[in-house]
Amino acid sequence: MGKQREVVAGGGDCQYLALVAAGTEKGLQLGSMLEARVLVHQTLTADPERYMPWVAEAYWVFVAKVLQLGTWGDYITLQAFCDSTGFALKVYCIGVDVDAEDLALRHHMKTPYYDENPHIILEICTTQVRGRKRV
Repeated sequence: MGKQREVVAGGGDCQYLALVAAGTEKGLQLGSMLEARVLVHQTLTADPERYMPWVAEAYWVFVAKVLQLGTWGDYITLQAFCDSTGFALKVYCIGVDVDAEDLALRHHMKTPYYDENPHIILEICTTQVRGRKRV
């Protein structure tokens, strides 16, 4: 498939770490996870009318959390990242069934949703674990 696995520790910063790793591979020099957070924060701050309808909590509280290390990203932060860089994303979700000792591609999401033929696509993946390994 021509894919390379880059392991990023799970936690609140994993989305931004994955964006930095995938972006670096495609020539986007974000520098650090914090710089990726600042980029997303600036985009959300510059155009609140675009993103506000999609945010479930108070908008400016949501925006402030983007700069807090350890705070999870979501589809809104991914969209802001795409809008600010001009890159598109494919986010794959791989489900791990521990009981069956199996992996399955559960779905993928393409961002930005409005661009059918983006110039450059970054691909990142998330893993969700289900089940409990029996001893």
